[in-house]
Amino acid sequence: MGNEKIYNESEWQEIASYLSGENDNESETIGSFLNDKGLKIKNYWENMKNSRGEEKANVDKAWESLLNRLEEDKLIENKKKISLIPASLIRIAAAVLILITLTFTGKYLISNNYLSSKSVIATSSFEKNRVIELSDRSFITLNRDSKISFPNKFNSKKRKVELTGEAFFEISSDINRPFIIDACNGEVTVLGTSFSVISNNGNNEMEVVVASGRVMVVSEDGTKSLTLEPGQLGVISNNVSSSMVNTDINYLSWNTEILTFEGTRLEDVFADLKRVHNISVEVNNNDILNRQLTSLFNNDSADTIIKTICLSFNLRFEKKDEIYYISN
Repeated sequence: MGNEKIYNESEWQEIASYLSGENDNESETIGSFLNDKGLKIKNYWENMKNSRGEEKANVDKAWESLLNRLEEDKLIENKKKISLIPASLIRIAAAVLILITLTFTGKYLISNNYLSSKSVIATSSFEKNRVIELSDRSFITLNRDSKISFPNKFNSKKRKVELTGEAFFEISSDINRPFIIDACNGEVTVLGTSFSVISNNGNNEMEVVVASGRVMVVSEDGTKSLTLEPGQLGVISNNVSSSMVNTDINYLSWNTEILTFEGTRLEDVFADLKRVHNISVEVNNNDILNRQLTSLFNNDSADTIIKTICLSFNLRFEKKDEIYYISN
């Protein structure tokens, strides 16, 4: 950049004459100009000259409009002084401005992912544990009825995705590019960690449970924030922000397929089964709900778990669709 030639007024006049087609003599000045950054300007100017009809850029008119606006806003004293610049040089200046504008616009669009395509993946009511690998080697596991939107390639400043529903995130570490999750009721920001997010827990609140690392959570309107450590559960919205130790050992069971019950009431067991296996349980006697179960299930089907429960408490069941009817 420091070695670029600085041209005087007469040399710019010669360059203007060359680019406008009035002079085709490639002098030493012209050669120096073309070897510098002038070749890009020349090619761009040729493209403008070769355009036809309504597509042709009227740079003289554009320049005149710009001068009028600058004079109206009192950013210049007198446009007549500026208008004394040769028309050919004005056209070069306009062409350079257009080229610079296009360059910076392109960089802005690319850096903000406007030119990069996005992917949207959704799960149905009968599909869970859909694993998605992102371009940065992070992994997202979607629960049922969930949707994730993400760029196919992240930009150099941040990694941002949009979540509706529930997902478990395993984020690769990148201290220069925070990972951001827009989850309807708030935003989650991390550098590298694993955690679960529910965009709406049914109360228009976002829930976050951290498995490893540290997570920052901010409400949708930006008025509330939480910093969560491993083992903590955070709830946030525009009206609420609270954190606590996660005491639900089956909170992530939809993802791990491991269910642990230690003297757990059957009412809570059935709630976990609905969350993990998307089934409903109905009983003919509410006393059944108060019985307590101690057992470990690892990758077992809903049928197997219901059968085990019925054998343990001398109960029977009947299944219709996805509803289990349990009776004495």
